[in-house]
Amino acid sequence: MQATIHLDDNLMQTAFQLSGIKTEQALIEQAVKELIKSYQIATSAKKSWLGCMRNEGKIIGDIISPVMNENEWDVLS
Repeated sequence: MQATIHLDDNLMQTAFQLSGIKTEQALIEQAVKELIKSYQIATSAKKSWLGCMRNEGKIIGDIISPVMNENEWDVLS
């Protein structure tokens, strides 16, 4: 992919002053390196495990009553 970016002289002078870089080529190389770093960070973000099973299940009914009779539960005695 190729793109053309037009920069005005004021922007270039400000960039030279702030970065301390002396040549236009070195300034562009540094900017491209920073752009690649931020792209790699953005694309390498891991997906969260939260919600990973979303839309994977299907509700086929509702619990109508317990499997065992309440009289058989040890907890209630």
